[in-house]
Order: sequence, then structure tokens, then C-alpha cells
Amino acid sequence: MSKYTKEKFLQEGKYGSYAMNLIQPAAPSVLDTIGKSFDSVVFDQEVDFDSFNRTMRNIPVAGSAYYYGVGGGAEKLIERVEAEE
Repeated sequence: MSKYTKEKFLQEGKYGSYAMNLIQPAAPSVLDTIGKSFDSVVFDQEVDFDSFNRTMRNIPVAGSAYYYGVGGGAEKLIERVEAEE
């Protein structure tokens, strides 16, 4: 969303529309990614936890919390920081 669009929504007091425009563009790609993960589990009988964790990370708001709290993101971040040192 452009800076102009953001300012327009907020100046007009359309907070709900602003929030929906933040989430809505991500919805189709998130649903496609979730569908691919679901498809691999159901039809291929394979559970790829890394793929599932990456999928969860793309979910707006809660995805990042899941990824860094449970999904292994914190460990990868620590490894990357240690490698830079």
C-alpha cells in the first residue's frame, strides 16, 4: 500500500478499510501456500515441518509470532547472528 493511500484512509477515519487493505492482498498467496502444504500432507503423505513453518510465517499477525516462538525461527536467527560475528 502506498504512503498516499495510507494517509488518505487514516485522514478520512476509515480505519477498518485501512486494516482490510493491509490484510487482503496477502490472503490469496497465503491460502495458496497453505493449500500446497495441506496437499503434500494429505496426498503425498509427507510432513515437511520446515515447509509448514515457512507457510505459517506468511499468515498475517499470528504467523510471525508462531514462527519465531515455536517454528524454529528464533534458532535460525541466532545461527545467522553468530555466523555474522
